[in-house]
Amino acid sequence: MQVKITETLETMIKKTIKELFNEVLKDFHQQIASLQESMTWFNGKFEEIKLSVNAHNTKIESLQTDNNSLNSECLELKKELCSLIKENDRKDQWVRRSNIEIVGIPEKKDENLLDLVNKLAKCCGYNINPSLDLDFVTRVAVKTTNEHKKPKPIVIKLQDRYKKDEFLYALRKNKDLTASDLGFTCDNKVYANDHLTSKNK
Repeated sequence: MQVKITETLETMIKKTIKELFNEVLKDFHQQIASLQESMTWFNGKFEEIKLSVNAHNTKIESLQTDNNSLNSECLELKKELCSLIKENDRKDQWVRRSNIEIVGIPEKKDENLLDLVNKLAKCCGYNINPSLDLDFVTRVAVKTTNEHKKPKPIVIKLQDRYKKDEFLYALRKNKDLTASDLGFTCDNKVYANDHLTSKNK
């Protein structure tokens, strides 16, 4: 009788243990399945992020390439601009090759610039024929903070460059030339120079 009870208890205990084990194992399998599902979701998100990062990296590399290309083009354009500026200044100076700039002669209303050129030529002992030797005579504006105090320079353009060089040489020899020598009441110093561009001054 006691043996039978013992066998029955053992059977019940084994059954209970087996049921508990199956229940725990079932729960463990469910947790594993849930974990696998989560891992699958995270892997999916990771791949999305990875693709997004790769796309952004590709875009950044493309932008860097474009930026490098633009920098190179900018440098080339700067060089070209500097070259054009130099060439333009050279041409501008070439256009002025027959010009003389006179500084220091006062301005008068209704002034006769041709008459002033004749007086300048006489003062330095140079023979000039305005109708044959001169292209034009004019006053030019200058950029200066004291522009309202100083008379505008006179630019004399001669028909011949060599005539210009001779006239300029004669004017420069008369180093003591003043406005009073030309009939003005003031004694402003009068200077004669090549008509230079702003860059060459």
